[in-house]
Amino acid sequence: MGLLQTKRGRKTIRIIHLWLGLASGLIIFVVSITGCIYAFEKELKSLFYGDHLYLMDYYEHGHIAMKPATELIKIAKSQVDKNFEPNGISVYGPGKSQYVQFYKPVTTSKYRLFQWYGNQYDYYYRVYLDPYTGKVLKVENTQWEFFMIVEAIHTSLLLGFFGEAIVAISILVFVLMLITGLILWWPKNLKVLNKSAWFRWKPTTRWRRKNYDLHNVIGFYVLFIALAISLTGLSWSFHWIRDGMVWIGNGGNSNTTEWPNLKSDPETVHHVSGIDKVHADLIASYPNLVNGFMVLPKNSDITIYAFLREREDVYQYWLHYDQYTGKLLYKRDFDELTTGEQFYFKGYSIHVGSILGLPGKVLAFLASLLSASLPITGFLIWWGRRKNSKKSYPRSFLVND
Repeated sequence: MGLLQTKRGRKTIRIIHLWLGLASGLIIFVVSITGCIYAFEKELKSLFYGDHLYLMDYYEHGHIAMKPATELIKIAKSQVDKNFEPNGISVYGPGKSQYVQFYKPVTTSKYRLFQWYGNQYDYYYRVYLDPYTGKVLKVENTQWEFFMIVEAIHTSLLLGFFGEAIVAISILVFVLMLITGLILWWPKNLKVLNKSAWFRWKPTTRWRRKNYDLHNVIGFYVLFIALAISLTGLSWSFHWIRDGMVWIGNGGNSNTTEWPNLKSDPETVHHVSGIDKVHADLIASYPNLVNGFMVLPKNSDITIYAFLREREDVYQYWLHYDQYTGKLLYKRDFDELTTGEQFYFKGYSIHVGSILGLPGKVLAFLASLLSASLPITGFLIWWGRRKNSKKSYPRSFLVND
């Protein structure tokens, strides 16, 4: 560690670590706690939303053909305001409901930098249907659905673009704190390294010492997982981190895949819709989808766009269809992306731990929970030192000084 292990160097790092923590601690706590919840989003939704996500009586009518997508859309439109326009329909295999989504973000001049989450959408609804009978299972005001609110708190503190910037900067600060924390934790004498890596409490150990050890030991063990979670999250906020992930994954170059600019031709077929054909073909071709969505075209020359996922950890297919004939115009498989792009697209699954299945989610949950404890234990250390110090900055946080 060289200069950083000198008394003066450590004092500088300590002060930086302190003020970064005080500036971002509350936001890190909120983001970490909401991250704990989101790690098990799928499992929690299955538990609490099973009545409208799954067809309880599927085997009683599963032999019946699904209703056409346009008919499901018509039924869904009858359940919401007549001015709401559908922007897409889900694509799921047997035993699952389908939902029609009505989504319109605020895009007028009233959408400002400082904006409360409740004013970000003109409307955002999902109507869940039994695709075999057309039965309406639930009309959901998606904007105020629990997990949507959790995600909005996690990404923007419910404050729109301004909140997104605050969260992104705070997570970047958190990364710097993890690095400075490791520098401060690192013992001068490597022979006592094992002593610094675990709790060595006695019956007489005071709570302040226990709190101090909790901060340092937990910070050490959570370091690398927290870095992975933080950096993948930051890749959606800072293009240079995203580009860096692609560059690293590509082994030192920034090559990316070309995505074509496709359009439907309204002159070839008039007054014909390929929506039913595309939706039926997708369900027949990909019966084991974990997640699938078909975006409805807004204009006469736009394609029908679908993105599908057969594994929870990553999206696997991106497809474009002619909106009139239902003809497949373009398909991109995950395996066709560059290694760097694959690394970037796996960012979400790394972020929530699903890349390692259930064990990975548990690790992500624990890392987020323990990360939430660091601002608390760090604040208590500072407060205790502050009360007993006559200096304007706290004395050493670390026993290894």
